[in-house]
Amino acid sequence: MRNTIYLVVMLLFLAGCEKEDVLTPSKEDRDWFVITNDSDAPVDKAIYALYEKWHIPVFYNDTIGREERGVDYKGNPIVYYRVLNLNYSLNSSSNYNTNERRISKVESESDLLAGVRFLDEVLLPNMPDVFHFTSVLLLDSLYEVSWGRPVLPLLEVYQGMEVLAIGNVPSIARMERDEQVDVVNRVVTYLTVNYLTTKNLDKMSDFYKVSYDPVKEWEYHGMYVTPTPLYPGYVCLASARWETYGFLGYDHSRYSKLDPSPVEEWSYYLPKKDADVEDFILAVLSYTPDEFETEYAEFPKVKEKYTLMREMLVEQGIVK
Repeated sequence: MRNTIYLVVMLLFLAGCEKEDVLTPSKEDRDWFVITNDSDAPVDKAIYALYEKWHIPVFYNDTIGREERGVDYKGNPIVYYRVLNLNYSLNSSSNYNTNERRISKVESESDLLAGVRFLDEVLLPNMPDVFHFTSVLLLDSLYEVSWGRPVLPLLEVYQGMEVLAIGNVPSIARMERDEQVDVVNRVVTYLTVNYLTTKNLDKMSDFYKVSYDPVKEWEYHGMYVTPTPLYPGYVCLASARWETYGFLGYDHSRYSKLDPSPVEEWSYYLPKKDADVEDFILAVLSYTPDEFETEYAEFPKVKEKYTLMREMLVEQGIVK
C-alpha cells in the first residue's frame, strides 16, 4: 500500500514538471492611454501630434472612452465607461484622505489648443526627467471638496495615479510666455514636494534646523511673531521681517497685521514646515544662485536654506 502511495506521488510530481506553454498576453484588454489619429477635430489632431512627439496622452474629459460589453439579462447593452480617477494617489503619505477632487471641463476649442501648445512648448520641455505621469488632463477648474464643502483656492495642479491634472487652462491660454514659465515652476514645485516626501534626506533636517533656536529650543515654524506677547509667558518671536528667521513669507491663512505699520509693530504667523519647503523649492526653480544672493543679501538664514534646498534638488536630479 505504501509503495502504491509513493508511486502515485511520483507520477503527480513528474506530471507537474512537464514543460508548460510560454505565457503570452492575450491583448484582449484595451489600452485606454493610446492616442489614435482617427479624429479630424483640430484639438484631437493637436493632441495626436503631441502624443507622437512626447508619448504622453492628453485628455480634456475625464471619461476617456466607452466600450460595449455584451448585454444584460433583459437584452440591454452593457456599456463600460473608462473614467480617470483623481481621488486616489500612491504619492500621498496616507491613503486616507477626506478631500475629493472635482473638476469642470474646458469648453473653448481655442483654449484647449492653447493648452496643448502650453504642454508642448513650455511644460514638457522643462519637466525634470525624474517625474513620470501616465497622462495629462486639461481642465477649466480643479478643486477639492472636504467634508462636503469646497476648499479654496482652486487647485492649479493635482497628480493622481493615472493622470496629472492641470487646472485653470483658460487663464493659462491668455498668459504671456514668462507667466506660463511661472506656472511650470509651480507645477514642478508641487511634484517636487510629493517626491521629497518619499525620500529620507539628511539635508532636510539641516534645512529645518536653520529656523530653530537651539538655546531656547524653539522651532520657528508656525510661531507667532508679535511686538507684545499675548499674555505673560506666551511663547512668541519679536517683530521682524520673516527673512530674519529664515522664511520667504508668512502664513496668509492666519491673522496678520503688517503694512503700513513699521516692522517693529508687525504681527503674523510664520509658515509651517510644508509651506516652508514649498517656498524654497519654488525659489530654487525661479532664481539662479546669483539672483537669489542679490535679492536676499542681508538675510543669512534665508541664503543658507536656499543653498541646502538647491543642493537637495541637484542631488535628486530635479535641477541642474
